[in-house]
Amino acid sequence: MAWTFAMPALLGLLAFVLLPFVLAVLLSLTDLRLGSPLATEFVGLTQYQRIFNDSAFLHALKNNILFARSRAFYTHLLGDVDQFGCRFLFQFGQIHSRLCG
Repeated sequence: MAWTFAMPALLGLLAFVLLPFVLAVLLSLTDLRLGSPLATEFVGLTQYQRIFNDSAFLHALKNNILFARSRAFYTHLLGDVDQFGCRFLFQFGQIHSRLCG
């Protein structure tokens, strides 16, 4: 009975996530060019070897990783500062209401 309810979600996951991912990986191992009349040939990992030997790509990858790490750090830091500020204001409000209320 449970599989009956889960089947639509699993089919959607298969159709919209897993299948396109597998196709993208398989196509990345070929020399397919959209609109090209030439036949598609299997080239294996040569495209990955070429891109990981490209200094511009490695520089962009390093910048991307640095940005993602710093973004996560500063988001966490600002969340902590915001939490501290809200806690301080809440406690100050309670103290103020006890003294003046």
